[in-house]
Amino acid sequence: MPPPGYRHGRTASRIGSSLASHAEKLDLGVVLAAETGFLLNTNPDDVRAADAAFVSKAHLEATSFDPESYFPGAPDLVVEVVSPSDSYTKVQEKVLLWLRSGARCVVIADPERQLFVVHRPQTEPIILTADDILTIPDVIPGWEFRVGDAFPHQ
Repeated sequence: MPPPGYRHGRTASRIGSSLASHAEKLDLGVVLAAETGFLLNTNPDDVRAADAAFVSKAHLEATSFDPESYFPGAPDLVVEVVSPSDSYTKVQEKVLLWLRSGARCVVIADPERQLFVVHRPQTEPIILTADDILTIPDVIPGWEFRVGDAFPHQ
């Protein structure tokens, strides 16, 4: 699969940098970039990467792993940016895989429609539009992100 385009990368960067700044300032955990592998299943191995991911400090401390290898399991928060080539089915499969693997929240950022869809285990998705503020206090306390800020004009 070819790397994503400019808009995809810019959207992921805007969300990830806000998340990382907040997480680091309050020592809540770590934010990992798009190419970081998460080992979701073994035998056979299933390694996935999110456009941005947050792993809480408690989760890190409870997990023993080699930092040179893949993180075992899912992050607490997954951010996936929809690419023009992504089908609805493909996006839904990603959401379900992350949630079944232990993610506490999956945020789908859709640049074309300029909205977020927030998924949590065993709840209905929540749709947020440009003027809405994303908060996930049980996963990353205090972080607020205005949805429209993810989607730059250039």
